[in-house]
Amino acid sequence: MIKNINFIFVFSTLLISFFFSACNGSGKYPVNLSGDKIMANYTLHVGEYQEQEVENIGRLVYRLAAENKEAKKLELTLQMNKTELEDKYGNKGEGIFEFPDKMKFDGLDEIRKYANADKYLGNDEVYLAFAYKLQSILQNVDAEGFFKRLKNRTY
Repeated sequence: MIKNINFIFVFSTLLISFFFSACNGSGKYPVNLSGDKIMANYTLHVGEYQEQEVENIGRLVYRLAAENKEAKKLELTLQMNKTELEDKYGNKGEGIFEFPDKMKFDGLDEIRKYANADKYLGNDEVYLAFAYKLQSILQNVDAEGFFKRLKNRTY
């Protein structure tokens, strides 16, 4: 019984410390601020449904707008960990792939008017705008193994 409690304590401590280190120790999502613009990265996951990625990105945009009240604009760089990819020979990729197109959002004050991320994403116009932006970025790049999984899924 004591071993289980120790394991749970150690695991919980590691999980909490990982969360804070990933968020720069402040609990905030790591960003760069330049004047009134937020610049941040979001990593897409191989095999994730586009619908889930759209929701994840929407929640992140809402969170960044809420955490950075002085900002008016957001530029989100989508990236992908190439180690999640294999070429046609079964070799794993290396490094981070950064998509050349950025997701840009003006008018963060409008986003902050929503009570929470669920209400924000519950607006069909908002959700469809995210879906369209993501689909446009994915179509502009040809990364064989990754996009075969993502591009063929429908909304």
